[in-house]
Amino acid sequence: MSRTASFIAQLADGWSEFRARPWLWASVLHVSLLNLMVLAPFFVLGPVVARRFLGGATGWATIATAYATGAVLGGLVGLRWRPQRPLLACSMAVLALTPLIAGLAVPVSLPLLAVAALLGGGQASLSELLWSTTLQQHLPAEMLSRVSAYGWLGALLFVPLGYAVVGPVAARIGVGATLSVGAVWVIVSTAALLTVPGIRTLRRRDAPEIVRSTSTAR
Repeated sequence: MSRTASFIAQLADGWSEFRARPWLWASVLHVSLLNLMVLAPFFVLGPVVARRFLGGATGWATIATAYATGAVLGGLVGLRWRPQRPLLACSMAVLALTPLIAGLAVPVSLPLLAVAALLGGGQASLSELLWSTTLQQHLPAEMLSRVSAYGWLGALLFVPLGYAVVGPVAARIGVGATLSVGAVWVIVSTAALLTVPGIRTLRRRDAPEIVRSTSTAR
C-alpha cells in the first residue's frame, strides 16, 4: 500500500471511530457552535462593551486577566477532581459561561464581570481537561490521535466564521442583543447535549482497559 493510500485509510478509520460514538460527535458539535455563537461574540464585542461602559482598556484587561486566572484555577481543580461521569460534569461546567456573556450584555459592574470571567475561564480549562481524559480512557490507543484531530477540526471549524459575522450581526441587532443570544445559546445547547444518553451515562475508567476499535470489531 502506498503512503497516500495508507494515509487515506487511516483518515477513514479515524472517521469511523469518530462517527460511531454519538457522545463524541455531539460534544464536538456543541463546542463548535459555542465557539460560533458565544466565544466569538465575547472576544469581539467584549472590548466594545468595555470601551463604552467599563473604563476602556483597563476594564477589558481586568476581565481578560480574571478569565486567564480562572483558566489556571480550573486546570488545578481538574487535576484533583475525578467525577464518575466526566462528560456530564464537563457539560454542566459549560453553563458557567452564562453569567459572563449575560453580564456583558447588560452590562453589569466591572467587579461582577471579573467574578463571572473567573468562572468562565475556569470552565474552559476544566472542560478541556475532562474531555481529553475521557478520550484517552474510551478510545483505542492507536486511534486517539486520529479521532482527536477530527475533534479539533470540528471544534474550530466555525471560529473564523464567528469572527467574520459577529460584527455585522451586532451592527444590525445591537451589541447587547448579540451577546444575549449567546447567553441563551449556552443554556439551550447544553440542555440539548444532555439529551444524548452517552453524555449523561459514560463513566470514568480508573483501571486500564483495552478499548476495541470499531474498525476491527465489525
